[in-house]
Amino acid sequence: MNLNSAKPHVPLRIQHIDGNESTLQRLRELGILLQTEVMVVRKSPWSGPLVLRVGTAFIAMRSVDAQGVFVEELA
Repeated sequence: MNLNSAKPHVPLRIQHIDGNESTLQRLRELGILLQTEVMVVRKSPWSGPLVLRVGTAFIAMRSVDAQGVFVEELA
């Protein structure tokens, strides 16, 4: 499943990331890497951004970028 379809407050592990090179670079800079544990904290309505917890940081991610981040549930 991708981050857009993940339920809030469920621990996740990143399995695959799709996107062009500039998108992948931006996600790497935010700490979105393979095998990283993340959690969706909040989903905005109408395909707005997601708020993610990555380690001890909270980041906002555009819905279009979240479509290319595939995860598995840990819980």
